[in-house]
Amino acid sequence: MLKFRFNFRVILAAMALLTSAAFLFYARTDHVPHDRDSRVKPEVFWAAAARPVAAQRPTDIVVYPPRLGVQLVTCTGHPPNGTPVNRYFYAKTAPGEQTVEARLAAMNIPFRTPWWDANWMRYGPWASFGIAVFLLILPVFTGLYRILTQVKPAVSAPVAAAAPPQITEADLQKVRDLDAALEDSLSQSPANETVKTPPPAPAAAPAPPVVLKGGPLEVIERPPEAPKDYRGEYYPVAKPTKHDGFTLVELLVVIGVLGILIALLLPTLAGARRDANQIACAANLRSIGQGLTVYEGENNGMIPASYSYTGQTIVNGQQQYTSLAFLHWSYFLYSNGSVPNGAFLCPELEQGGLPPTNTTDDNRLPGQINETPGVIDQQAPRVAYTLNEALSPRNKFALGFQSAVRIYQFIHAASLPNASGTILATEWAQTGARITAANSTDYYLYSHRPVHAFVGLDGTLDMYQLRPGIGYRRVTAADLDPDPASAGSSVTRLDWVGRNHGHVDGYPDQRRTNFLYLDGHVECKTIYETLAPFEWGEKFYTLVPNDDLQP
Repeated sequence: MLKFRFNFRVILAAMALLTSAAFLFYARTDHVPHDRDSRVKPEVFWAAAARPVAAQRPTDIVVYPPRLGVQLVTCTGHPPNGTPVNRYFYAKTAPGEQTVEARLAAMNIPFRTPWWDANWMRYGPWASFGIAVFLLILPVFTGLYRILTQVKPAVSAPVAAAAPPQITEADLQKVRDLDAALEDSLSQSPANETVKTPPPAPAAAPAPPVVLKGGPLEVIERPPEAPKDYRGEYYPVAKPTKHDGFTLVELLVVIGVLGILIALLLPTLAGARRDANQIACAANLRSIGQGLTVYEGENNGMIPASYSYTGQTIVNGQQQYTSLAFLHWSYFLYSNGSVPNGAFLCPELEQGGLPPTNTTDDNRLPGQINETPGVIDQQAPRVAYTLNEALSPRNKFALGFQSAVRIYQFIHAASLPNASGTILATEWAQTGARITAANSTDYYLYSHRPVHAFVGLDGTLDMYQLRPGIGYRRVTAADLDPDPASAGSSVTRLDWVGRNHGHVDGYPDQRRTNFLYLDGHVECKTIYETLAPFEWGEKFYTLVPNDDLQP
């Protein structure tokens, strides 16, 4: 039976505990959209905002606070002769440029900011929890205050004894009158009146003694009496209190405590699982580094090519091949047994990693199609890691081969400076290495390709097509996409690098990734931390020529 006994203080504490649990759950929710079909380029949004017809302009515009120089903007789009759709984009405002808020205000377009992205949301759980604890321990402080404030009053000057009451003449007269009245009542009673008492009743004759027959007396044991439930009607005894169930206050407190424990334990358990996956990925990447060291020892210290074609040779300056099946760097490691197939996997990726570009039907991802039908790449069935193109060349070793205006060369690992600060390999992103097919509904998965942290001054990303004299530069944090998973296009190959470990906390996506360095050690950090200081090589070593790096 549920009893309702209200205690306002405890109820407030229970409500604070529940509020704290709700804050903890809500604060870890990722409110940022990740639907790549709803993402548009900033210039598309501003073109729609500048439409002359107000009914076709974006509405319900929400501008989020800047993070690392990036702002998220969501809105409802109204295309001509179409239904309203949800849209969003990321705005990067350089120093001195007009902010999104100022630009919208200048265009007289209303917008708002999200209430849940305020800074106070980050401190909400702890504030609620502190209020609950204060309310629960308030009686302790109250009791201590009463004990400390119970001071005996100081002894002052002696108080004079109270004066005895004074008898007035009126009081004496009243006493005389009462005495006179008493004497009159006694004098009026009969003088010889006696009180007659009834004669005593005759005593009854004593009963004859009873003669007992039989043997000696036997003690008859009385059965124990059942315990009586005295209600206090005849005996002043207290009835013990019986608890037939939880009180409302107890139920609220239990729910609040359970909510707090769940809110605290779930992120901890999820974080422990993520940490375990990160350690497993790091261990596998380290095994790959050891396998690459074995390969270098067997091939004159040269770092392997990221890929080539099967049967690829160069004859009279012309590059030839026997099959368009890719020969991936992972094949050289697991084919000789130096690295097992399981070492190419990472638990954070779907099925452990990405399938080959040309693979079997049962191994492809949804929407993936083979680049070259009828061939199967010589590659690990699933690979979660890729190499640095600045250290590991691609398969263009002859000018003119597949429109190559620059060629690649092999690099001796021992000749590279700063081995402990130069990245050799890293993890793939789950949505990395995807190139939209011609039909715009499917995609090619170029998991055979490497990544790099350079971009041509003309925007070129395939460095073998960078014309001599154009030059290239290092990638900066401003080039990275805040959410590569939803990006339709990128300005850097680093958007293919995984952001796999940790919790997604809004934008930009700053989850961590494992990086294998040239000396064999592995570090887990964000992609942003690899750019300052720059850890992708002082220049594009594998590219010929490679001496036109621009500051």
